[in-house]
Amino acid sequence: MKHNLRIAKIALLPLAGATFILLWIIGAANTISEDLPVEWIPYAALGLAIALGRMLPVSALGLVVATVLGQLLLPGLRFLETNTAAYLGIVFVVGIVAAFAPKRIRMLALVISVLVGLAVGAIVSPRWQIASDVSGPIASMVLATVVFVVAWALGFTVHLFLERDAGLHRARVLEDEVVAAELELAIAIERDHTAQDVHDIMAHSLSVIVAQADGALFLQDQRPEATAETLRTIAKSGRESLGELRVLLHSLSTSPEGHSYPSLTDVDELVERMRKSGLNVTDVTYGEAGPLTAGQQLAVHRILQESLTNALKHGSDPTIVRITRDWRGPGLGRVS
Repeated sequence: MKHNLRIAKIALLPLAGATFILLWIIGAANTISEDLPVEWIPYAALGLAIALGRMLPVSALGLVVATVLGQLLLPGLRFLETNTAAYLGIVFVVGIVAAFAPKRIRMLALVISVLVGLAVGAIVSPRWQIASDVSGPIASMVLATVVFVVAWALGFTVHLFLERDAGLHRARVLEDEVVAAELELAIAIERDHTAQDVHDIMAHSLSVIVAQADGALFLQDQRPEATAETLRTIAKSGRESLGELRVLLHSLSTSPEGHSYPSLTDVDELVERMRKSGLNVTDVTYGEAGPLTAGQQLAVHRILQESLTNALKHGSDPTIVRITRDWRGPGLGRVS
């Protein structure tokens, strides 16, 4: 469909030019001499100018100038009084060039409109009676010039509308590109969040498991009864990590806005689990807990989880950790 429209746009002006030539030559057939039929040349030149107005605007303007100049110099090429309307071909050419040509050629078309208007006015001045008491070449030249300049102005108006539509199209294309870029950025951010969540879950659980296993190996001779408790802690940490991974993977397809786990209600369980792993953890809270968004609660939990995991992995024996949550200001003022 778009291909057919494009072909139609390209063929429209050549078809209009051919139609102009055909109609005027048929209409003026009785005025064309048989011996040397030069009278058809101006009609053919203006029709060709119409056909070339969009593809070759400079050539179209050149044909208009050549036609009018030839009529000025050779009276035999001038249109008869009954065919004066053939000068409307110049109106079409000027309007087409003003609508579709580049800026410099449009300005050239404006200058040519003025010059051609003066020339055409001089050619047809004997035929036009402007008013009962005003006649002559000056009035004819002014009127013809005004007609061609108005044609140029109308063409330039069409150009402005086309530029506006093109600008709106470019804006829509840029908007689509921005939306696509935002989507790609959101996907990249979500991937980073997912990778960070997987890291937090696995680093924490594996650290607890390794610490428990090392402790069990170290104490297996002195306290063999602790092995069962250690294995239970290891199993619990593994199950919780698998559960969090399942929730994370499920959230990738059902919750694109983020994850709803874990929350502040899980901090106590986290602290207890780290105590069983060998950390000496003290949890102190000041003020009354206030509301936090799911994202804020997740951030607090991840910060505490990462800090306790690092303390477990890199701390000396015994490791003493103090958690302080200060609610006395607006929101959660401090987590340490």
